[in-house]
Amino acid sequence: MLEVRTGSRLHFGLMELGEGQPLRFGGLGLMTQHPALMVHCDLTDQIPSASDEADRRVVDLIARFRTSATAQVPTRFSAKVASPIRFHCGLGFGTQLACAVSAGLMINGNDWSERFPATDGWNSFAADSARSDGVTLQRLAQISGRGKRSAIGLHGFLFGGLILDRGHVSQSCNTSGGDRSDSTDRHRRSIATEHVAFPKSWQIVLIIPNQSQPIYGQTELELIQAASRSPNRERERMLALAQQCLASARAIDFLGYVGALELYTQLAASLFQEVQGGTFRGHSIELAVQLARRSGLRAVGQSSWGPVVFGFAEDQRSATECADRITRDLPDPTWEVIVTGSARGAQWRKTLE
Repeated sequence: MLEVRTGSRLHFGLMELGEGQPLRFGGLGLMTQHPALMVHCDLTDQIPSASDEADRRVVDLIARFRTSATAQVPTRFSAKVASPIRFHCGLGFGTQLACAVSAGLMINGNDWSERFPATDGWNSFAADSARSDGVTLQRLAQISGRGKRSAIGLHGFLFGGLILDRGHVSQSCNTSGGDRSDSTDRHRRSIATEHVAFPKSWQIVLIIPNQSQPIYGQTELELIQAASRSPNRERERMLALAQQCLASARAIDFLGYVGALELYTQLAASLFQEVQGGTFRGHSIELAVQLARRSGLRAVGQSSWGPVVFGFAEDQRSATECADRITRDLPDPTWEVIVTGSARGAQWRKTLE
């Protein structure tokens, strides 16, 4: 059996939405260690029960693989989600799941099975991406069908860290379905992404309100179209701020990082302020932002459409103290508060089970 594990994706906002504009769907994001996703892949013909959304997605993915010219699917191949995950909450699990199953397929579909014996040790997909038969970014995009709009989750799966996506200009792109793309589309975006390792000592605190009415699919597409009626005049400034965030992370300059990110997220929120009814989408998210800021966290914001809210602390002790303050003031005990570090990319291992 092959085990694939990956983290979550935070999206700090897009730089441009307008069709044909520079930096279209470019953005800035970060991979976190938790919440995590674990997928078990095997060369069997066992089909998941499709009892929940994760299993249904796996069934749909494998069915699409078998009808696609881009994927060579072994006669016997199955995958099963082994960890509870939440979709449509701003953590990018749709892309992470598609990438995990696709990467498991790529490994099981070639002779890696013979070259890599079962072991308890974890292997990095990023380390193997330079191989001629490795899991490369373009191949992963082609098979998974993700990265058509934002490529941050796609790049983050493979390499982790703090990710800058410079977007694309392609009037033929079908923008429906989040990161998702149609693998049969002849006109694919070129992936122009880069990343830096996020400092180990810096911590991220996540607040996950129990908010309904997720935004995805057709609803998401309509909101993006409504928000893209005019070009973003601040896109070049946002690009410069994103580059400053990367440079500050590389230099381990916390104040420089959070200062640039605070300005970046303000500008990103302004693109969607009209369609989502304010800087943040809904009362629960606004309350979570207030709690995060009051606790002492910096660069607080909403990931994608939310409801996940993030904030940063310079070290573990500060993050824990902030999380404790937030937990004491939570208006609803079902809300989650998570302290986590940044992820460095998905990993895999083979086991005998």
